[in-house]
Amino acid sequence: MQPFEPELRDRLKRAHPGLTDDDLDEIETLLCQRVDEANDRGGPAARATSSRWREVVATKVPRLREIMQAYERDARRDEPPRPKPPVEVRRKPAPR
Repeated sequence: MQPFEPELRDRLKRAHPGLTDDDLDEIETLLCQRVDEANDRGGPAARATSSRWREVVATKVPRLREIMQAYERDARRDEPPRPKPPVEVRRKPAPR
């Protein structure tokens, strides 16, 4: 998993006054652990990490999902458009 981009970190800080870099580092760490444990088929450790992550997000960054979705939407809008692949229309020969 990629670390939070500096611009995303800034947006989160603006949306949540008092949020520190240490708080964001903790959220990133918990999110990485959560993803890793989920990929390893979870278990009690995964449930505990997910629970802790939800608790930290609810108390420190309740608008995390909203801010991340807006950031991703803006990032996609700033990307150059992808070239469309050529399309070849094939028609069946007319019946005789």
